[in-house]
Amino acid sequence: MEFTLWVERDGTDVCPVADLTTRYQWSGDNAGIETAAVVRRLKVDEGAANDSATGYGLMLAGNIGVGPDTTLMAGAIYGDGVGRYLYTASGTDDGDAGIGAAFVDADGNLETIEAYGFNVAVAQQWTDKFSSSLSYGQVRGDRPGDLFPDSTRKLESVHFSHFYRVTEPVTLGFEVSHGRKELQSRESEDDTRLQFSAQYNF
Repeated sequence: MEFTLWVERDGTDVCPVADLTTRYQWSGDNAGIETAAVVRRLKVDEGAANDSATGYGLMLAGNIGVGPDTTLMAGAIYGDGVGRYLYTASGTDDGDAGIGAAFVDADGNLETIEAYGFNVAVAQQWTDKFSSSLSYGQVRGDRPGDLFPDSTRKLESVHFSHFYRVTEPVTLGFEVSHGRKELQSRESEDDTRLQFSAQYNF
């Protein structure tokens, strides 16, 4: 069991005030769970825009063994103004292509961006040397489409990975992945990749 509480400050979001984050983690013989939360103060002071807002986020993830060789994993995150804490939710300033944390409306008010995401996965150990995993994940954001038609509405991807341990220090891997990005304008693009890797443990 592990519990942590810390304060951090990062310039990647419109956030000159420190973020307060906390995390709890528990691991058992055949399962584990992790939960985390963040509260942050967002502020803008540019020209006519001088406003602040409170952002927050909640995360829950866990895994469980199903038999000796199979592990199921899942996680979810929800937030309002969570910004960079949401996986792949890039875009921190008005007009960026990502999901972001907040934006300034026509009246000069700072509005937080609601966003959420989840992922599920299964890992299978076929033999002592060969293993595979299959995962799917998705994130969404509600940046207004009329103001930011080119910003991200939804990102989703699926990954199918395989690893083979040739010898004790050498592991080879390959992965097939497919991703899709949808903008607030409802335009979308797809991408499929095949990746290979080699790892040597010293």
